[in-house]
Amino acid sequence: MITKEIKQKILKALEVSRSNFAGSDSKFAVSLGIASSQYSRTKNGELDRVISDAQWMSIARKIGVNLNDTTEWKTANTPVFQFITTQLEACQAGSLSAMLCDMSDIGKSYSAKHYAATHKGVV
Repeated sequence: MITKEIKQKILKALEVSRSNFAGSDSKFAVSLGIASSQYSRTKNGELDRVISDAQWMSIARKIGVNLNDTTEWKTANTPVFQFITTQLEACQAGSLSAMLCDMSDIGKSYSAKHYAATHKGVV
């Protein structure tokens, strides 16, 4: 059973995620894997028996909500982070897609996820 506090934490993160989403509420709901009516009801504060616990967990994973008490990652402005961000900005500005390949464990995925979470219209 997911507590009300955890649901509220996910809902707060949903508000931030929604502000970076360029489409409608309906399209945002679809991107989360729920119906638009479910999103509307939860957005208005109705948390009980609208979305299943499994769906809450899925949404939390999709938007990167830390559900346990571990320390959250801090973003460091490393050369890799700067390079990935610059590449993604160029792709977004030119409506391009690209594949980023490099050594493992240098921060490519984290940088891309951070970029998507902090920029509008990024999938």
